[in-house]
Amino acid sequence: DHCHNDIFKVNGEGELSNLTQGNPIPIRTMAWQPNLARLIAVTGNTLFALSDGEMEMINQFEENRMPSSIAVNPVDDSFYGCHEEPNRLVNHFDAQGNFLSELDSSVQGCFQIAYDQRNDKVYYSETYAGQIVEIDLAVGEKKVRAQDVGIPDTFEGIAVMLDDQGILYFDDVINGLNRYQNGQFVQVMGPASGIGSFIYSPTYRGFVSSRHDGGNLILYDVSQNEVQELTPYLNAFAVVEMEGGEVVMALGDELVEVTQSEILPIGGTYPEFIPSMTRDYKGNIYIGQANTRIYQNIGDESEEWTVVDPNDHLVYLSYDAYNDAIIATTDNEIQGTTTVWRIPVQNPGGKKVVITLEDRNSIASADNQGIVFILEGVN
Repeated sequence: DHCHNDIFKVNGEGELSNLTQGNPIPIRTMAWQPNLARLIAVTGNTLFALSDGEMEMINQFEENRMPSSIAVNPVDDSFYGCHEEPNRLVNHFDAQGNFLSELDSSVQGCFQIAYDQRNDKVYYSETYAGQIVEIDLAVGEKKVRAQDVGIPDTFEGIAVMLDDQGILYFDDVINGLNRYQNGQFVQVMGPASGIGSFIYSPTYRGFVSSRHDGGNLILYDVSQNEVQELTPYLNAFAVVEMEGGEVVMALGDELVEVTQSEILPIGGTYPEFIPSMTRDYKGNIYIGQANTRIYQNIGDESEEWTVVDPNDHLVYLSYDAYNDAIIATTDNEIQGTTTVWRIPVQNPGGKKVVITLEDRNSIASADNQGIVFILEGVN
């Protein structure tokens, strides 16, 4: 858990139990060593092992060799490590974290690394290069298995993993979950969530991943081609509090109400992921879509309310009570700009540009005098 730093175990029924209590160490990556029967974890340049609910320091890595993703060889508990930053190394360490050998000297953002025991190969993703790489450890040969995956030149995650049959998969926010077969990757499922590290779980017979956009664990059931939530969704970009104190938030492409005991769907789904929403003083909810379409939800009914700019991408919505208007923030990737709009609630066709900035990913909100404040993405 990246907020509390504690480690949890999830059983086959989805029940959580704490393995640590008040752990002060922020853990970056973990793996299980079957022969030593212990969980190892890395933070910064330090290797820890879990012992009686406490993190015990085992070793420290050289500064240029510290990993942010590791994969254990179950034969001897040695492990392979790589780092998310560009121009870093792929290394082999023994079970205690001592450096053994260097496999690659210039990796462009390794999000996840995996070890293939059957064929003695290492696979890893490179987010900045947008590719999946294989290293045959027997002959030291390096091959690129896939190119133009993920979002090149960014640290947008690309997970790489093996199932219980040793079949190679990758997952990203553009291409979804893909299986390597007959010399190429074939899509198994479309994009489903923010990308975290993936592992294959024999208990769940599928891939379990941390959902970065939801703060929870999800299961990719390959046999059923569906995604299931194993733990509660803990994060939402789009959330509003109603006049009576009820909390409504967006989970992917649908609205839900949060009660003291459960999360209840409200109405149907929307055409796309919901990046932002807001409400007016009457309690009407305005649901933004990435394509800048805005829907108005009154009670359980929704209808398309307006389109801000089909050439832009919606970033944020807020309510301007002074002018009874919606403040919409959109950005244009090609032009590299952000535009702030004021859209009258009673006349959405009368929308006007407040300002256009030479910057992207900014957000805006109005105070009770209608003055707009902007948080610039860069400045």
